[in-house]
Amino acid sequence: MLNWFRMLDPPALPLAVLRRRRLLSQRALAQQAGVALSTIYLLEAARTGRVTFKVMRAVSAALGVPPASIAEFRRTIDAPTRPAPADS
Repeated sequence: MLNWFRMLDPPALPLAVLRRRRLLSQRALAQQAGVALSTIYLLEAARTGRVTFKVMRAVSAALGVPPASIAEFRRTIDAPTRPAPADS
């Protein structure tokens, strides 16, 4: 089944590509986003599981792009939500 919403999303690019297009080092992006340098490194190296929404908002704002346009964030954005635990 086609996901029409996915077809409307802009193409996602790797974080490193977007960062370099803005002529930013990893350190400069981390400073502008207010996150640790290691966070940017781990994101670009694909060594993180899920990214927090706070980090996604900060990094995407620093780059001036929507979070969905950053490939490393798509896994978190597209992840199915877990059902709430049943009350016992």
